[in-house]
Amino acid sequence: MTTIGSSPESGYGGFILVFDEKVRAQILANRIDSGDTFTETISAVDLKFRTRDLSFLSFDGTSISVAALAIPGRRVATTKKVVAFREFVEFTPIDFTQLEASIDPRLKQYLTRSSNGIGRRVPSKTWQALFESVKQARPEVADRLEALKSFRGPSASTTDTQKTEWMTTWREEKDALGLALTIAGFERHQKLPMRKLIPPESPAPFLSNLTEARMGEDSMIQHDASVFDGWQPDKSYSVNATEFSNEGQRLTVMNVNRGPIEAALGVDLLYYHHNFHSFVLVQYKRLTKRKEDKDWCYRPTGDRSYEEELKRMSRFEADHPWSKGPCARTLDFRLNSTPFFFKLCKADVATPLDTDLLKGMYIPLDYWHTLVASPSMRGPKDGLRITYNNTGRHLNNMLFISLVQGGWIGSHSASSDELTNLLQSLIEQGHSVTVAEQTEAPEAPEAPEAPEAPEAPEAPEALW
Repeated sequence: MTTIGSSPESGYGGFILVFDEKVRAQILANRIDSGDTFTETISAVDLKFRTRDLSFLSFDGTSISVAALAIPGRRVATTKKVVAFREFVEFTPIDFTQLEASIDPRLKQYLTRSSNGIGRRVPSKTWQALFESVKQARPEVADRLEALKSFRGPSASTTDTQKTEWMTTWREEKDALGLALTIAGFERHQKLPMRKLIPPESPAPFLSNLTEARMGEDSMIQHDASVFDGWQPDKSYSVNATEFSNEGQRLTVMNVNRGPIEAALGVDLLYYHHNFHSFVLVQYKRLTKRKEDKDWCYRPTGDRSYEEELKRMSRFEADHPWSKGPCARTLDFRLNSTPFFFKLCKADVATPLDTDLLKGMYIPLDYWHTLVASPSMRGPKDGLRITYNNTGRHLNNMLFISLVQGGWIGSHSASSDELTNLLQSLIEQGHSVTVAEQTEAPEAPEAPEAPEAPEAPEAPEALW
């Protein structure tokens, strides 16, 4: 492998990594084509990767053809480090000679073989010129390159907890919107184009990035939704609303939070399905992995809002016995009538560019009560630990979506007041809430029939 670069002190910059072993280069290129990530051992101790670095990759030694995030891992020798590559943006190769002509004729002097242990970051000004040159040469991937650049991480020696927190929250909001779109039958890949996936310069709800069919706050309040039309949000709330419609279906999505997004205690999706007069509430929880852990796990003891959330959900079900009573309509029947679900996902912001849903475990509230009461959920120090291995069973994305679409899970019915009170309690507790309402799109009025042509008057009778 060969590297181009400069010291990190000269600015943010980035890397150009050239895989110059033909067989190895072909194997890695094939992995990218198949959508896989890959790792590579780099013999350059002074590269000083940050937590996530933007890199251009070359597999022929004469051109670049891929951009990716480079994420440093463990050190395997004194001068060797494992680096993972993911989030690939492929484009038609651009020759180094073309880049030198448009950027700096001295660019090639940075090329060194990694076997020498020499590799440095491209200086910030040169890197910016290189980045812009690639975008101009390949405009079809410019949006994806910008998105990739925005997910570079801070220096490995820098602790940036707040940025990581709001980026994770932003990603969960994106997943909540993607989940709502999928349940309603929309194509996520069409509704969440790559240019919308770029995080804002400052913390903000994910919906603030969307411009499609945007509704202002007044329009949202006046919207003819039978469930939320009585809700008047306080002026201190952050409200974004977007409407999607297609083939007789309409999805109205609102994102509501009271405080700054980086301070949100959690992300929730409140989904109301008019056809079944039913709602589900998905509450996101983060799986983490400490050094001593073998598995990714969720620890309620480390979640300052968990106890209050659990009380609120249990109280809601106790106050609404209709949710588990006999069905008044055939469409009210549920396999499981609890409206509350946890979705446990890995707290990993290294794969933010996909429109795919986050992989995770959906666990209904009544099964959650069973889990937390089981001794098998306890760790070595008797702490509660929820993992993929000890839960035994869970719903995945595909099964959860199918059950909600068919009305097999969720509440029996719901009134405007009940949902308003539930939403209010979530906001006041400090959650960022994505509210999604699926309705039938109003039918276009039929064109009026053309008036019949008047009959021609009869000819007058002859007078003779």
